[in-house]
Amino acid sequence: MSAPSDLLAENTTLRAQLDTHAKELAERDQEILRLRHNLEVLRKMLFGPQTEKRGTPAPTTPGQQLLALGEVAAAAEVAAQSQGATAKVEVSPAPAGSAPADAPKRRKAGRRSTFPAHLPVVRETITLAPEALKCVCGCELKRMGEEVTRELQRVEVTIVHETARTKYACPSCREQVVTAPAPTRVIDKGLLGSGFLGYLLNERFGNHMPYHRIEQKLADEGLDLSRSVLCTSAGRCADLLEPVVERMRVEMLAGPFVGADDTGVSLQQGSDGTSRDAYMWVYRDLEGRNVYDFTERRNASGPAQFLGEFKGFLQVDAANLYDGLFGPDGPTEVGCIAHARRKFVEAESTDPTMAKAAIDQFAALYAVEKAAAAMSAEERLALRKQASAPALSGLFAWMERTRDFVLEQSPLGQAIGYALRNRVALSRYLDDGRLPIDNNSVERSLRRIALGRNNWGNVGNEDGGRRAAVLYSLVQTCREVGVNPTEYFRDVLIRVRTGTDVAKLTPHGWKTHFMAEVHARRQDALGRITFAPR
Repeated sequence: MSAPSDLLAENTTLRAQLDTHAKELAERDQEILRLRHNLEVLRKMLFGPQTEKRGTPAPTTPGQQLLALGEVAAAAEVAAQSQGATAKVEVSPAPAGSAPADAPKRRKAGRRSTFPAHLPVVRETITLAPEALKCVCGCELKRMGEEVTRELQRVEVTIVHETARTKYACPSCREQVVTAPAPTRVIDKGLLGSGFLGYLLNERFGNHMPYHRIEQKLADEGLDLSRSVLCTSAGRCADLLEPVVERMRVEMLAGPFVGADDTGVSLQQGSDGTSRDAYMWVYRDLEGRNVYDFTERRNASGPAQFLGEFKGFLQVDAANLYDGLFGPDGPTEVGCIAHARRKFVEAESTDPTMAKAAIDQFAALYAVEKAAAAMSAEERLALRKQASAPALSGLFAWMERTRDFVLEQSPLGQAIGYALRNRVALSRYLDDGRLPIDNNSVERSLRRIALGRNNWGNVGNEDGGRRAAVLYSLVQTCREVGVNPTEYFRDVLIRVRTGTDVAKLTPHGWKTHFMAEVHARRQDALGRITFAPR
């Protein structure tokens, strides 16, 4: 029979073993919960609802087609007037029975595309004013012929835009020949006019269509335009418009607030000659300016170079790469409440009761923002001080009490840790009524990249990424300020070639200075279009 001391020692040993096994089981259960949580998050990322809906286009009426032709007529008149000449526009409908070719033949290398016969032709005839028809010898210049250039234009339908420049000669001395001036073109000797380029840029960077799909879409219409022509033309436009986007960046950094975020893209050929992951960043201000930037690496150098000497409020997630930017000589950090809330939503699958308690308190903060949506900044600040400040303080107090009862590495423990570590930044929106509660508007701007990369796959090289950032900046900003991107590009691509102040060519500037004029000019030009037999 064992002695009592032996039984006591054995009992102590068994209890220690039991405690050890219980601890191991608890850790294993926690690991299982963590893995299940990660699996659930990944499952939602991979198989969650995704959509790429596009609205059904409204049927085009003859009146709408004439409205679109007004763009061509108005542009012709303005171009002629700027050169001291006059312009007359004639529309020749497509020949009866003509139709797009079933499959355009592949052209030989180096051969210029021909203009399909099935397209209607808009003929613009430019003539000189009577006072300009004087020869140096004193005689009157007489018409001797014309010089004709052709380019594809895109309105609601593709047309061939034909410009006839009348030529004059002196019948007496036969020494002088004068030709009416040529209108400004976006790409010298290019195949695509401003209207077609506006359509192309919006399809590629607004509607997420890769160049090979645009190529196929145009082939279905009987147009033999290779993707290399489309890509090169878009790149030339981006180079022209880069000063406009730089002006947008300057205006943005002159304001009090910038929100920033980034997402990954696949780079086909990096600076080291290999394929790699690269990054597209977006910066957004309170007035809807969106400026995208492209970098090969995700580190602090990208935001630091973009922001320069900016010392306003910078709203970002809590990524470590931003830490070196903040301080007395840099911007002030503003946290994103949505990022903090999202971590509790992700923890709901492993700890639904406590996670929901936090989510309900976040809902109270957003209820205040909904009520303050139409208020001025001063009124919103007063309401936040009255309602949001005590609610957010109570939420942090709840987190302080709760973290003692959850494992630090559990999804709920990580959510609480994230919020408490960033408490100061998350509370900063309470100090200024202009500041948004979260960075969701910036994330919506990034969604354009996330949705588009499923279609276009990758960025070719660093230059391609930079040019894409320029065009994405203009498309997204146009959408936010209520400007039609196709209409904007059609007009601005010509104005930027004529030296117009870039401050007036940003989407905000164009809307203020030129949009009403463009609309009025188009309507007025419709009444002066004449129809000629073909």
